[in-house]
Amino acid sequence: MKNCLTLFLLLLLLACNPSKDFSLKDQDLLIQGIKKVDAQDPSTINFMVRIFPDKNKTEQAKDFNAKMQLNMDSCFYTFRGEQRIYADQIIPVSSGVKGCFEYLVAFDGLEDETHLSTLVYQDKYINQKIYQLNF
Repeated sequence: MKNCLTLFLLLLLLACNPSKDFSLKDQDLLIQGIKKVDAQDPSTINFMVRIFPDKNKTEQAKDFNAKMQLNMDSCFYTFRGEQRIYADQIIPVSSGVKGCFEYLVAFDGLEDETHLSTLVYQDKYINQKIYQLNF
C-alpha cells in the first residue's frame, strides 16, 4: 500500500511539471531534446538537448570532442522579437552514449515568456548550419 501511494505521488508530481520534446534530423546530425518549465518559477526554462553528429563529418575535425564539450557558449539562443537571447547556462552532460553530445541549456529570468517555443542551435563545428527547433 505504501509503495502504491509513493508511486501515485511521484506520477502526480511529474504531471505537474510540463515538458515538451522535439527532434530534428538532416544528413549531418540528429538533434533531440526536451523543454521543461520550472513549475515554481515559470521564468526559468531548461532544455535537455542531445546532438548526434554523423560519424563521417566528425572524424576529420581536430579536437572535435573538446570543442563540443567546452566551446558551446554561443551555440544556443532564442528570440525576443528580433533580438537574440543567449542561454544563461550551457552545461555538458556525460550521457555515456557513444557519438552523442548532451547539454542542459538554461534560460533564466525570461519574465512572462513561458510561451517560448523556439530554441536555435547554431552549429560551429560540423556544418555551420542554423537549426531552429520548434515544439
